[in-house]
Amino acid sequence: MAEHTPERAKSRLEPWRKRYALVSDILTPQRIGLLLAVALLGVVALAGGWQAVEGVEGPETPKVAVGEKIVATPMEVTVRRARHVEELKPSLPRADGYRYLVVSLDLTLRHERYVSGVELAPAISLDAAGLKTTPLRSGPKINDPSLLRGLDGLPARTYQPGLATSTIVVWQQALTEPIPTEVTITFAKQTWRQSVLDGGWGWYDPAPVARVTLPLEELDAPA
Repeated sequence: MAEHTPERAKSRLEPWRKRYALVSDILTPQRIGLLLAVALLGVVALAGGWQAVEGVEGPETPKVAVGEKIVATPMEVTVRRARHVEELKPSLPRADGYRYLVVSLDLTLRHERYVSGVELAPAISLDAAGLKTTPLRSGPKINDPSLLRGLDGLPARTYQPGLATSTIVVWQQALTEPIPTEVTITFAKQTWRQSVLDGGWGWYDPAPVARVTLPLEELDAPA
């Protein structure tokens, strides 16, 4: 019987060591880990997401009443009203073929750092037909909403920690769609982490935590 010695095992691994040495400056352990992570995400996406891979349906997003406080990290929100309008100068100029669906809410940032409205927008979605989309290779993607300050209608560029801010969340809906009598807005929590793609820190992995259904009124309806 052949004797398995450390020298014999070392000799068997030597060809593989030489091959890795040729690409070791490119395939570093960090890059190999990144490639494996990207490959895993691709496989999961093709399979229909984590829930499809696991073969189970996720829990239903809890319903919350209008005016009830919602915690969706890093924000805390209270939904007030939903309205529609085709034009509201100067913040919402008339857009060819589209109307605006507008949800007003109070938003308080519950995080130690400032967060931009652009970072929060992907965590807010609306269930309505005919929302404006952007064409992608994978298919049309519903545009993230615009966040405006309720005080003056200007873009909500940055939210200050702990400060309640009146906010208007805006989507565009095709005029070819009938005006819905009610809409459902969903809020997702996000995770502050480092990107596996470029190493940058940001808010990722939105996961729905609450949804609110409310009537859609004309913007000039009495307060």
